[in-house]
Amino acid sequence: MGGSGTTPTGDVDFLDTTTGTDLGDPTLVGGSASFSSSDLALGDNQITVTYSGDSNYNVSSTTLDQTVNKTASTTVVTTSPSPSNYGDSVTFTATVSAAGGGGGTPTGSVDFIAGLKGSGVFVRLRLAFWCLVR
Repeated sequence: MGGSGTTPTGDVDFLDTTTGTDLGDPTLVGGSASFSSSDLALGDNQITVTYSGDSNYNVSSTTLDQTVNKTASTTVVTTSPSPSNYGDSVTFTATVSAAGGGGGTPTGSVDFIAGLKGSGVFVRLRLAFWCLVR
């Protein structure tokens, strides 16, 4: 509490100074303001929080560092038909998803590499395939 015995009022601005992105301007309620975001970039983000002040309290600001790590992924591969016969067309499907409750949608590419089990010889497949990304 300030010298006036009142609770600060007004707005607080959250700014990602690493990217220059305004993250939000929530209003103080009971002297606190909060927001949630899933839009922070990977890596280190510096967040500056600025209180706009009111008739009893001056403007103030602080900065904190928020690190956003990559989400683990899980890849599952299926084939159809399985088993197959020599000369059959085989469809390989790779499904990539966030693991362990992580968020976001994986993007990128999937390489299919084939080899005879135990031979140590591998060949990158250049076949038509489709990939499900969840």
